[in-house]
Amino acid sequence: MRSNFDKNLEELLNKVIRIGDQVSGQLQILKQAVNESNLEMADQILAADEAIIQAVAAVEQESYSIVALQQPVAADLRLIFALRNTSYEMRNISEHAAMVAKRIKRNKPDLSTCQSILQSVNQMMDLAQAMYGNVQHVIADQNIQQASEIAMKDKDVDQLFVQTIDIATDQMRSNEQAVLPGIYLIDVATSVERMGDYVTNICEHIVYCQTGAMMVLN
Repeated sequence: MRSNFDKNLEELLNKVIRIGDQVSGQLQILKQAVNESNLEMADQILAADEAIIQAVAAVEQESYSIVALQQPVAADLRLIFALRNTSYEMRNISEHAAMVAKRIKRNKPDLSTCQSILQSVNQMMDLAQAMYGNVQHVIADQNIQQASEIAMKDKDVDQLFVQTIDIATDQMRSNEQAVLPGIYLIDVATSVERMGDYVTNICEHIVYCQTGAMMVLN
C-alpha cells in the first residue's frame, strides 16, 4: 500500500517539475521578447500559459485524489499541499509572463527613448529568472537552507523595482516621447517584481513542508 502511495507522490512531484520546466521556458525568452517587441515569442509565452493552466488544474485534482484515497499522515500531507501550492505559484509566474506578452502584442513599443529604463528592467528580469532557476533545483530535494537563501534575493528585485520607477519617472518628466514606453516598462517591471514574490512563496512552501512552520522569508 505504501509503495503505491510513494509512487503517487513521485508522480505528483514530477508533474510539478514539468510545470516548472514550462515556466522556465517562458522566462528564458521573456527578456528577448521585451527587448525586441518580439510578437512570435509573445505568442509562445501565451501558448505555454494555456498549457500551464491546464497542468496546474491536473495537479490540484490529483492532490485531492491522493488525500481522499490514501489518507496520508501529517508529513506526507504537508508535502502534497506544498506541491499543490507550488504549482499555484508557478501558474502565477506564468500569468505575469503572459501579461507581459499581451502588453507586447498590444503596444508594440518603440523603446529607443527609454534605454536606461530598459536596462534596469533587464536587470530585474535577469535576477528573477536566476531566482526561479535556483528554486527549481530545490523543489525536488526540499533543501530549506537553499530555499531561505533564494528568498533573500527578492529584496534585490524589490530594490531594482524602486530604481526602475525612479529612472522612469525622471525620464518621462524630461522627455515627452518617453511617457508611453515608460509606462509600458513600468508595467513590465511590476509583473517581474511579482514574479520574485511568487518565487519567495515557493521557498516558504518548501520550508513549511520540511518543518511544519509557516515562515515569512522576506
